[in-house]
Amino acid sequence: MQRMIGLAALLAILVMAVGCSKSEPPQNPATHTLFQQSIRALGRARGVQQTLDAADRRERRAIERASR
Repeated sequence: MQRMIGLAALLAILVMAVGCSKSEPPQNPATHTLFQQSIRALGRARGVQQTLDAADRRERRAIERASR
């Protein structure tokens, strides 16, 4: 009888120790990759937009100078 009580107490302590341990949340690699690809695509799109805006400004300045 004492052996069962001791075993139950040991089991209870182990369960509490495992339950209270800090564990990292599982990461979904597919989601992480998907977001990384989207972020990179947005960065490239912003770079292209900046290039187009700069070209537009140069063209407008050239047109203004030519019309004077």
